[in-house]
Amino acid sequence: MPTGNARPRATDNPPGGIERHRATEGAYVAFSRARDRLQIFADTREIDAQVRLELPLSERLQTTIAPEQRLDWLAGRMSRLQVKTSTLDPVLEQASQRQLRERQRERSAEYDRG
Repeated sequence: MPTGNARPRATDNPPGGIERHRATEGAYVAFSRARDRLQIFADTREIDAQVRLELPLSERLQTTIAPEQRLDWLAGRMSRLQVKTSTLDPVLEQASQRQLRERQRERSAEYDRG
């Protein structure tokens, strides 16, 4: 329990042996609960190895992986595969398509009148 000036924060150690989906889901929950600060402890050697696997063979051994590359790689693995949409999105899209069709009909009618 936080006492005094302590601020709530989440800390997560991405597990290496657990199924990826479960690890991602657990981390997402921990990350979403963080307030002021989030600390992620990860094995940089493992991340570097994964980043190198995405490089051409000729570059894998001599490439130095920058912290930004590690962060980009980790963020890519933690991001959603599909963008979450609102339940109103299809309704709003249908309404805008309806308005577009009405405008096209009005223009057609104007051209017919000459």
